[in-house]
Amino acid sequence: MYKQDENRFIELFSKLTGVSKTKLTNYLNEYSINSIFEHPTSLTTNESQLNKIKSINEMNNLYNNLSQHKDIYKITSPQDIGSYFQNRFNNIMDREYLSVAFLDTKNQIIEAKIIFTGTLAASLVHPRDIMKEALMLDSNSIIISHNHPSGNSYPSVEDRSITSRLVEAGSALGIKVLDHIITGRNNYYSFKEHNESSLVSEFETSYGSVVKEKTSLSEKIDRAKEKSKEVNKDKKQEIKLEAERN
Repeated sequence: MYKQDENRFIELFSKLTGVSKTKLTNYLNEYSINSIFEHPTSLTTNESQLNKIKSINEMNNLYNNLSQHKDIYKITSPQDIGSYFQNRFNNIMDREYLSVAFLDTKNQIIEAKIIFTGTLAASLVHPRDIMKEALMLDSNSIIISHNHPSGNSYPSVEDRSITSRLVEAGSALGIKVLDHIITGRNNYYSFKEHNESSLVSEFETSYGSVVKEKTSLSEKIDRAKEKSKEVNKDKKQEIKLEAERN
């Protein structure tokens, strides 16, 4: 029965992507079927075929979430968002993807999208790009997520640094960073579940809480300006004190 299903998979996959049956059969003799989606470039370097493979995988991941109806789109716990991102970005292991879920005042997902692709580094991830998107979507809070192609979901020093910067940027605009989810192979790591210090101030806000009064866009911008003035004032004071000591 396994061989029968495998042959049917090869037939359908070849028809949808253009990858020859012979090439696919030889590939599956050496690698697992998961590798096709996790590392598609190991099967083909044809750009058209790669795009089709990625589309098939994305469609399957979307189905996994949509088949659970609308309940999964209201986030009440780290388990909810962990499940969402695991489904949404399942089998994407060829590189790192930083994605963000933008939530409304009821913690329902307004939109989730990939913001950055490549090797994740604090110097390359710009909080302003994420916060700009959040303001455009009138988002009350965000949950960030990225994958570890190694399959190990434990956070790195860079992961914690990126999280701290995003929390700081969001605080200036009144946008809460509720969690950072790292997905691995069939597992995930939630900063909230593990009480990571980089998010501790935001952990005071529950996943299930509902903000009664939403801050307007203009109020958020004004708040950010005031925060910037305070930071600049502190820096000037530090420079002055340093000059006096010298």
